[in-house]
This record gives sequence, structure tokens and C-alpha cells, in this order.
Amino acid sequence: MANQVATNPWKIDSGALPFSFDGMVHAMQFEMIRYSNVTDFVEVQDRNGRVIAFIRGSQDLQTVRSAWRGWVEGVTVPALDSLGNTNLPNGSLLIYFE
Repeated sequence: MANQVATNPWKIDSGALPFSFDGMVHAMQFEMIRYSNVTDFVEVQDRNGRVIAFIRGSQDLQTVRSAWRGWVEGVTVPALDSLGNTNLPNGSLLIYFE
């Protein structure tokens, strides 16, 4: 699938990584949806490679949300996390912003 960044929220799909947006974003929340394993996770970084959100799957495979975030300098969802693991192996990431 392709990423959708024309409307709020942005939808980033596991098969369309890496994703990067270089501008300033007032990111409100990140949600991992439609994942299939409790061990699935997604790491979101700013444009300088700092981790701004890390979300791990839940036992009931329901939508998992991050805490609220403020202004971030760029948003990147790399294909590999900072430890070299496959990032967002299944499902999608929703990025809500103002």
C-alpha cells in the first residue's frame, strides 16, 4: 500500500517505509493499527534521528496510542529501528497533527 499524507491523520503503511517529512510538525499523537503480532512495534524519529515515539503491540491486538507530543522537527519512520530491527513489520501508523 501507499502512504497517505494528504489529510489528517497521515497514514504510513508497513510496506511503504522509509517515510520522511522534513518540516516542523505539531504532532498530537501516533497510533499503531492493524498489526498482527503482540511483538510488533514502531519507532518514530525526528529528522535528526532522535526517537520521539515508540509503540509496542498489545495483548488484545487493539489500536495502541502514544502519549501526546508537541512540536517536532521532522518526522521519520525508518525501515529499520535504531537497533537494526525491522520497523513496523505489520499494520499502519497514524500520525495526528494540528
